[in-house]
Amino acid sequence: MSKIDTSLTWGPRVLRRDKLYHRRWAFVVEAPFEMAPSEMETLIGMSISVDGALFVIRGLVGSIPRTDVLGGDPIELLVASAT
Repeated sequence: MSKIDTSLTWGPRVLRRDKLYHRRWAFVVEAPFEMAPSEMETLIGMSISVDGALFVIRGLVGSIPRTDVLGGDPIELLVASAT
């Protein structure tokens, strides 16, 4: 039997980026949609495309907010180069 896997690559608007280590960055991006604080961790492991380069979200910078994050609100992500 054949199996088809699909994946989604998010192309966020980057508001700021800071290089941390070799192939590791912190990006401030616009949240893709409204999220409750408990849903923020679902972004970890997601692929993102920035300026034609592929990155994987490895974590969130700082503490998870206590209130809902609205779509378009700035969030800070730890990312690693996937290539």
